[in-house]
Amino acid sequence: MEGTELIEIISQELNKYPHITYYISTLAKLTIKRNSIEGFDIVLETGVRENTLYFDSFHFHYENDDRETEELFNQIVMAIFGYIRIKVFSKKGHEYKWQLQKLDKEGNWHDDATMSIINLDVFSETEVKYLRNTPPSAES
Repeated sequence: MEGTELIEIISQELNKYPHITYYISTLAKLTIKRNSIEGFDIVLETGVRENTLYFDSFHFHYENDDRETEELFNQIVMAIFGYIRIKVFSKKGHEYKWQLQKLDKEGNWHDDATMSIINLDVFSETEVKYLRNTPPSAES
């Protein structure tokens, strides 16, 4: 599926939720704005070979095949509706680690993936915050 087609399909679905703010900045980039201070932007950048999906500083790479495109759609839906959150670790205000967590049917959060950068500040206290989008309603 071409990037422009992928963005068109997603934007058609987003139009069902008028309170979801999104914009298409180029033919290859879609941004879904966070809906609260505690949320995170969702950015999709499409390419010929692969697509990249960003949740704040956390990101995934997806090949342009049916299986991975379906997984990409599922991740976007889960992020919009609050079934995904990002656990952000920082020291002295500098973020260095991001954990993608998913909510199960029993209401428990589970680590799914982790990204990090090297942080040599081992003595400072670690601060943790959570970023999670508020689920939109179909009527709004």
